[in-house]
Amino acid sequence: MSSAGFVLPTKIDQVIEELDIIIQDALQNKSRMGYFTALYKRVTVAVKVKIEEGYFDDNPRMEKLDVIFANRYLLAHHQYQSGEKCSPSWTVAFDSTSWWSPLVIQHLMVGMNAHISLDLGIAASEVQPTNIDALQDDFNKINEVLGSLIDEVQNELSAIFWPLKPIDWVLGGVDEKIAKFAMDFARDEAWKVAIDYSHLHTDEGRTTYIATRDKDVSKFGIKIVRPGVFISLFIRTFRAMEFGGVRYKINRLDR
Repeated sequence: MSSAGFVLPTKIDQVIEELDIIIQDALQNKSRMGYFTALYKRVTVAVKVKIEEGYFDDNPRMEKLDVIFANRYLLAHHQYQSGEKCSPSWTVAFDSTSWWSPLVIQHLMVGMNAHISLDLGIAASEVQPTNIDALQDDFNKINEVLGSLIDEVQNELSAIFWPLKPIDWVLGGVDEKIAKFAMDFARDEAWKVAIDYSHLHTDEGRTTYIATRDKDVSKFGIKIVRPGVFISLFIRTFRAMEFGGVRYKINRLDR
């Protein structure tokens, strides 16, 4: 897992530094790539804190998982920026950052689609190549860390997209439950990928599996940012309600 001239992190602090570099570049160039990266940095910092607190059953293993997981994104980003071929799932996410019409939440979702639906399960299998079941409790704890961030991320999104506040008030917590359900579903799908991938013992088998999974995930990613003519026209109405430029939105998410 390498790319010419690019050294992948080996520690979680180095991951955060690399994410910061991408964010600063996005701020300078007003690139929507900074949206997902800012959210991902927030999650990575939260996981780092939990590791330092001894929250997981095996904290060194969880740092290793975090680094392997992050490196799949960092490598894909480097490849894309360098004009190299990268994962189809990430290509969809990166390509969409040049489009005006998707909402911030769509940019976040297409990034999470690639990273969770494809990368997470593979990273989990690589950090625990045998006896994958031994990782499951800590794998589930990551979801709990993500769940703890729902309210604060929602507050930042509300500062970008004001209708979220009245929607949240009307729903009275239902939206948080929906978000939690979606995260649980994504976690379970990623865990299934981890199990399936861990049962493959040849390079050819793993390469074929990743290619097939990547293709399916990229198709869903396209639906997220290009949901069809009528839905896209409906979304454009809400797009006009987003407040602030690209830099403002990145800074709201990077807190």
